[in-house]
Amino acid sequence: MKKLIFVLCTVCILVLSLPVSADSLHVIDNAGLLSEEALIELENAASEVSAEMGVDFVILTENGIGGEDPYYYAADFYDYGGYSPSGVILFLDMDERDWCIITSGDCISSVSDSEIDRIGEVMVPYLSEGQYASGFTVFLEETVYWMSVPDSANAGGYNEDEYYYNDHYYNDGPYIEYTTKIVSLPQCIAVGGFIGLAAALIVCLVMKSRMNTAKPQFAAGYYMVENSFNLLHSRDRFLYSNVTKVARPKDENHSGGGNRGGGGFRSSSGRSHGGGGGKF
Repeated sequence: MKKLIFVLCTVCILVLSLPVSADSLHVIDNAGLLSEEALIELENAASEVSAEMGVDFVILTENGIGGEDPYYYAADFYDYGGYSPSGVILFLDMDERDWCIITSGDCISSVSDSEIDRIGEVMVPYLSEGQYASGFTVFLEETVYWMSVPDSANAGGYNEDEYYYNDHYYNDGPYIEYTTKIVSLPQCIAVGGFIGLAAALIVCLVMKSRMNTAKPQFAAGYYMVENSFNLLHSRDRFLYSNVTKVARPKDENHSGGGNRGGGGFRSSSGRSHGGGGGKF
């Protein structure tokens, strides 16, 4: 019996000592943007929020993808990477300076395309400055935030159990604070005097406007004797022409899924995805 227990313990130790496969990692920095310390911290943070939210948060960087579409590249990496059906992946292609956030499963509805745009507005400045660890941390924090905000909050409304106002969400129902403040006599006099002066100024301006009997004339017809002028000929002669050509701007922002049909597209695995992105 003791020998059997010893064998089982040895097997468990060997299994636990095996290196973690790349498929189970949440931060895959193939472009080498992060220090070893930052990589470990981000991996721990991504793993923690993935466990808390019940979906996978993945960060992937590459130094080029051979001209492939970054949206499909990121979606295929997620689909074939052994991650849960619902999740979010942030992908950076350093060669083309492309970034995109791709959603899968339930996250397609919990993180909408407009919310991906808002995440990008906060995250991209860090990426542009080369502060990749900070940008990736912002991605995790902002995505968790938007996943936690209820739909009723986005619409500016509330139900009997939830209330959202001015970007603050309260679980305990409507939050109302009543305050009482004593107003002193000098304050009352000052406020009353200001209101009186304003009312007097309005009355004076109205009276002054009624005293103007002479009205300015902006056309010469008022001073012309009736039927004293007859126009016999009229001609417009253009001596020069000026044509200006402006190149049509190219939309480099893939926000909202670009040409992928209203923000949704299917990867090579056949699974549906949402997403958005752009340049940094």
